[in-house]
Amino acid sequence: MNEIEAVLQRCGLKEEFDRQRALLVIEDLLPERLRPYVTAEALRQDVLVLGVSSSSVIQELSYLRDCLVRDVNNNLGREVVRRIRFRPVVPQRSEDPKRVLHVRPELREEAASRFDELEASPIREAFSNLYVTEQARQETLLEHGGTRCTRCGVVFMGENATCPGCAYDPVEGSRDGD
Repeated sequence: MNEIEAVLQRCGLKEEFDRQRALLVIEDLLPERLRPYVTAEALRQDVLVLGVSSSSVIQELSYLRDCLVRDVNNNLGREVVRRIRFRPVVPQRSEDPKRVLHVRPELREEAASRFDELEASPIREAFSNLYVTEQARQETLLEHGGTRCTRCGVVFMGENATCPGCAYDPVEGSRDGD
């Protein structure tokens, strides 16, 4: 026990200090690609509560749950956390949607020209916005380590050459099970 911990122990603050450190330590132990989707919320008794903004991230973290508990406790030097609970949360939205997706100006022009044959303005605008959002999402995923599926072309987070959907498709080269 170092001097700071000894002072905390004498003042009766060591346990609360370790509880607060658990909230900080967990963030460093999470896989880097998952960190943007996870927030350490609280430590209630011995249960660490993590807010997670994606159901697929919750599923992935559930496989790591025991390892994370062990690693948090190892970092703290004693058992503070016995369980981790994942709480689904709504992702924080920026007030300016253009700040969330990094949209190249030429992408908006491409979308406008792609759907200019649609007569109804609201439909044309909706398809254009959908196209821009999807293209920007794919570019962002690729910039952050995403992979484009070699079979269907979808961009996903993973290390395989094919997306999870194509990995389960038993017919090689088929998009719809033909």
